[in-house]
Order: sequence, then C-alpha cells, then structure tokens
Amino acid sequence: MRCSYCHKRGHNRRTCPDLTMRMKVRADADIAAGRTDSYYIREYQARIAPKGKKGKSVSSQQCGYCGEYGHTRRTCDLLRKDREWLVVHHNAHVRIAHDYIVSSHVGLGSLFQMTQRQYNYDTGDYDRKNQLLVLTGFSINKDGKCDGFPIYGTLRQLGSEGIQHSINIRHYVKDANYGDGWRSSPTLVTPMREVIPSDWVQKNAINFADTATYPYFRRTGRKREDPRDWMFRNIDRAHEIIEKYTPFPDDRYNHVERAEADLARYTPEHNRVKLFEDFKSGE
Repeated sequence: MRCSYCHKRGHNRRTCPDLTMRMKVRADADIAAGRTDSYYIREYQARIAPKGKKGKSVSSQQCGYCGEYGHTRRTCDLLRKDREWLVVHHNAHVRIAHDYIVSSHVGLGSLFQMTQRQYNYDTGDYDRKNQLLVLTGFSINKDGKCDGFPIYGTLRQLGSEGIQHSINIRHYVKDANYGDGWRSSPTLVTPMREVIPSDWVQKNAINFADTATYPYFRRTGRKREDPRDWMFRNIDRAHEIIEKYTPFPDDRYNHVERAEADLARYTPEHNRVKLFEDFKSGE
C-alpha cells in the first residue's frame, strides 16, 4: 500500500498522518484568525471524526432502517424498540387466538369437503372429485394485528400425509355455510371441538431473537424494502400528534381523538372485541 499524498508505504491518503497534520495547521490558523467555521476547520473536524468500518465518519452514516444519520442499522435504537414491541404485541394476540379457538365450534378434528375438477383424458372432459379434509392445527401470522386478524386452520386430506390446505376459520365461525358458493374453498361438513394442545400458546409465542428474520426487520439489500415499515411509522405519528395537540387543542378538528382511535386499533383489547364479534354473526 502506498499513500497518494506523501507517497510513503504502509498507509493510504485516508489515514495519512502528514495530510492530517497539514489540515490541522490550516485549521489552527483559521481559529487563531477568528474564523470559527471555515472550510479548513470543517475539513479537519471531518478528518478526525470517529470512523465506521468503511471509513465514513459516524455523523455521515445513514441508517438503512430509520433513515436518520449518525448510526447504522446494526446499532439503530428504533429498530430494537420495534422488535421489542412486536414480541409483546404478537404474544398478547396469541393468547387471544387461543381463547377464540377454544370458544369456536370449528376445532381440531372438524371435517371439511373440497371439490376439485380434474381433466379426464379418456373422456376429454373435467370430472368432479370430492376430497375429505380434517382440521389438524391452528396458527396466526407473526405481524402487526390491527382491527382483528385471521386465525388459520391447517386441513389435511384424509389418507394423505402431504396434501394440505389452509383456511381462515373465522369465515366458518361467522357463517357455517361459508365455502358453498366458492369453488376453491372447502365446505364445513362436521364441526368438532377437540381440546387443543396445552403448549399451543408457548409454541406460537416469539422472542426477540426470532424477529431478526421477519420481513419487517430482515435486511434484503434493496433500499425500497429495507426502511422501517409504514405500520411502525404510523404508530409513532399518532403518538406525536397526541403529544402536540393535547396541550394546544385545535378547535376545528379533534386530532387527539383521531390519533387515539388509530392507536387503539392495534391493542389486544380492541382486537379481542373485533374477533369475538364473529360469534354474534354466527348465531
């Protein structure tokens, strides 16, 4: 390695001590002359500022998650807080899903029927084939829950280990005849209410380490996909509005009430009410 400034070996221009000293001399001269914010002073300050791994000053580094300067995605405090929030948020909703499943008549062992069309090369026409499927498990997405959320049931074809189908059981709680008018949706034949495993909540809960691989937080290298998700920005915006308008209300519009309503849509209490309204629809 040879420096392009002093032409000595063992370092480059970025770490050259001779160039650093020259910058310091010019900056000191401007300070002595009373020029406190000259080009030479700013140049020297940028030169001696703490550097990241790639040689950029920390103050010039932009976080790929929150967009702020002075840190990277690896050390982003906002990213850490969002991951912590999702853990608490999701785990609270796992318990709501558990209570919903226990209260539902569409439980483990429920029998479904699905009609598929298969082409018959002998007749040159489509044959209808009925398949029986049994509900074997439940799951929910590991994402933000707002104004309710789907609870998925896994259906497996009787006599086959590999073929399975996923349904949102809420449709069948609200309407037992759901699927009759949809060719691609199974129809409920016989509801069952077998007890779900006692460790279901534990197995569906998440921890902080788990969130590193979730789409919200996983770095893809594509700038349009890596920034902070709209959901988290929307929640922060609502908190900012409440903080801004609570001391100084707007007579023309109730900003605080609207922001509080937006935040409430993400709460476990609100989503529990939204889900359990399904049972009133199915009565």
